[in-house]
Amino acid sequence: ELTYFLEFSGRWDLRLSINKIAFDRAIKEKDFLSAGYRLYEDGWIYYLRSNVDGVKQSAMDSLKYFKKAKADKVDKAYSFRLEAYVLLINKEYEEMVPILRKVLKMKKSESSISIDVANANNDLGRAYRFQKKLPMAKRYFLKALKIARKIKYADGLATYSGNLTEVAIDEQNWPEALALARKSLKLAEKINRILAVGNALIYLSRVLLHLKQFEEAQPYLERSIQIYSRVGSKRIQEAESLWQVCQSGLPKLTV
Repeated sequence: ELTYFLEFSGRWDLRLSINKIAFDRAIKEKDFLSAGYRLYEDGWIYYLRSNVDGVKQSAMDSLKYFKKAKADKVDKAYSFRLEAYVLLINKEYEEMVPILRKVLKMKKSESSISIDVANANNDLGRAYRFQKKLPMAKRYFLKALKIARKIKYADGLATYSGNLTEVAIDEQNWPEALALARKSLKLAEKINRILAVGNALIYLSRVLLHLKQFEEAQPYLERSIQIYSRVGSKRIQEAESLWQVCQSGLPKLTV
């Protein structure tokens, strides 16, 4: 599908432009359900760019159109997910949990095993990880991973493995973190999702820098900076900071 290709390849501005055309057509045809989904997709791109105002507006507007379409709670859950992402950007992690629990419950009302349920578990895992509640985070990431394996959700396998890598790093379990980071990168490259690749490169670089393997980390960091620069992700700041650490650890050339 075109929208997935544009997201995976990092063509976010083009996706927003196409969404605008699709939204205008949906309004003209009074297809308010489709209009709500186009606004949710806008919100997702705004979240990837840490544009809190864009995410907040998309959450409100998408819910308005879902209600206008008399959509069921499974559809409306997408708007509430965006509400949780507003809190995520603002680092209000505890406040995320009740919203995400509501999203999970709404999604499970349709099916207990689906991409949406897997993503809802993953979102909860992230909320707990940011609160430093690592056992709870790991529990929800593993739930998400179990569903992804069952339904062969390749994007989820890459993303959730990456999140488990971050838990291992937080726990300073370096052997597990290294193995998970390499696996996460391999999975992300397999599906060619550019942001997942960038994130996996960061995870692997962080582990390698801790292990003082500066020369091996250097090309991974170069790639991550290129990716984040291309898509306009604020995570480039983290990559550039790690780059400085890497450069300070490399052997100095003598003339």
